[in-house]
Amino acid sequence: MAAVASVEVSFFTTLARTAVDPHGHRHPAEPHEVREALLTVTDTDGAAGRVLVQPDHLRPHVLDKYVRPALLGQEALERERLWTALARRQQHHRVPLPVRPAHQHPPVRQRQHLRPQVL
Repeated sequence: MAAVASVEVSFFTTLARTAVDPHGHRHPAEPHEVREALLTVTDTDGAAGRVLVQPDHLRPHVLDKYVRPALLGQEALERERLWTALARRQQHHRVPLPVRPAHQHPPVRQRQHLRPQVL
């Protein structure tokens, strides 16, 4: 089984065409620039997973103190256990992690289907 080898983040600016109202609902809006972050987790086999997140959730000290220690060297496909480890690490430290219950994730496929995609 492959272990998590690296956890990297890249920040970029893009054009958004939606906005969030005061009640938290997203609506169409005039195009405007927003800052985004792309988190990339790569395993020892070279497979990579990517997710867009809010830049504030991936500040350098959050990555170094909470995310990387919980993920690096761990079995890459055990996402429920890894998510629990992340949640426990940040539980008493007020570090926001996006809430996504395990039942919302698609089922894990066989390893050969998880090859990285060239973007």
